[in-house]
Amino acid sequence: DPVLVADDLKYNYRFGGLMSAAGATIGPLHFSLQPGTCLGIIGESGSGKSTLAQLLVGLLEPTSGKLIVKNAIIDFSKSKDIRALRKSVQLVMQDGRGSLHPHFTIRPMLREVFHTKVKNDPAVDQSILKVLGDVGLTAEILDRKPGSLSGGECLRVSIARALLLEPAILVCDESTSALDAQTRDGIIGMLK
Repeated sequence: DPVLVADDLKYNYRFGGLMSAAGATIGPLHFSLQPGTCLGIIGESGSGKSTLAQLLVGLLEPTSGKLIVKNAIIDFSKSKDIRALRKSVQLVMQDGRGSLHPHFTIRPMLREVFHTKVKNDPAVDQSILKVLGDVGLTAEILDRKPGSLSGGECLRVSIARALLLEPAILVCDESTSALDAQTRDGIIGMLK
């Protein structure tokens, strides 16, 4: 069974308030994703790739159609469905640095994934250290702020944060487009 199905998924942008006007539309989209596979969405700038990424993680609600994740139809009006969606599908944004809070060190940003206020939870700390290792980072990075990290390091932290939830699906929105060739190749290799 596919882990994700977009069935006639459509999104209409609306502009204005009381006298709102229709804007651009993406879709209807039809695709599925099998477990253990990669799916690339290609298109021109402004064609709706980032909008689709936001639909897939529940940041936007489709105008019509169905999103099915792990055989469950997502009801965007139910907060429990949105929580389940966000646990199953994680997004790595285009700008790794911009997706990290500039005033916090990396440690609390990674710990917040677990919704824990416990300062020294060995299980949480172990999970964080494992994922950091998986993305090619060390524990030394935990006490640094994003401004002291390279673009590639920020992107790796963003990927680590997404992977901490062990999602069934990782959506990458042009996540390597701003990186140099060597860093980009390393991150693509790591994601495989």
